[in-house]
Amino acid sequence: MVRSYRGKKTLSALAVSLIAPIFMMPSVYAGPQANVNFNINVAEIITVTLKEPASWAIGGTSTLLRNKINVEATTNSPIGVTVSMWAGPTTNLEHTTAYSSSDTSSYIETLAADTTASAFPVNRWGYSVNDTVAGNNSATYSALKTSTDAIQLFTTVGTSSVGGSNKDVYFAAKADGDKQSGTYSQEVYFAAVSGTIDTDNPRVPVNPAGPNSDTSVAHYDAPRTVTTHTTRSTSGSGTSSVSGATNNTTTEVVTGDVASYYAHAAGVETSTDPASTTTTGTDSTLPTVLGATAGIATISGAGLYAFSRRKLK
Repeated sequence: MVRSYRGKKTLSALAVSLIAPIFMMPSVYAGPQANVNFNINVAEIITVTLKEPASWAIGGTSTLLRNKINVEATTNSPIGVTVSMWAGPTTNLEHTTAYSSSDTSSYIETLAADTTASAFPVNRWGYSVNDTVAGNNSATYSALKTSTDAIQLFTTVGTSSVGGSNKDVYFAAKADGDKQSGTYSQEVYFAAVSGTIDTDNPRVPVNPAGPNSDTSVAHYDAPRTVTTHTTRSTSGSGTSSVSGATNNTTTEVVTGDVASYYAHAAGVETSTDPASTTTTGTDSTLPTVLGATAGIATISGAGLYAFSRRKLK
């Protein structure tokens, strides 16, 4: 290795000595090298779709009534997305017209413990992630929880590529003659959060923005620097509340003011009127009763949130 190295040095010096007399020129030195750092910024986007039954379950006393909701979330975040669910403000199904906290006949409590569909107790309600459209007697049903202990439905955090996932969630209730006849309901919230879940980026959004209820129009929320766009559609057919037609609500949330670009690309009207956006971030800005699922979004910490809720019946 030493001999080879020295040989190369000798040949190099010889070449210079032969060429230099012929091309004698003043020495020219290069100046400092200039570097250009090319950057593009791809806005983070998260999309949440809720498919809820067009008609809710109805039946006689002591009958297990079931509804299915599918929740899907996708993102281009390389970290992934996490979807959670909770009920609120309580976990009780409340009579829509005769509810009283002091009258136990006017509400249905959530399950006290996990159970199977075949052993589902009367005057209780809960959820399952392993039931089927045909009905699985061995399916496990669990209790609903509030936002302080939200239920994680699925997460793609830790996967190697961007994308998303979805989950079928079955809600079931059984009531006997001790409960008043009528409709019982409770709001269930679904939150999709991109990025790593930690103290600064919790599964339950701390400060959600108001819903973008104006479909086919993209809105920019300046205080939160996000653009939201919501669409609604109906798919499927049939009369079964489990396998029949569904009302689909899709909310896309993009960082930055891209309302006009997004809307034009989608071929819909644009709107950036400040009067059309919500500038307060408390949940009290939301309607108490929703005829359809509402999309809500905000930026907080390191994550992008999409947040929806549905009043179950």
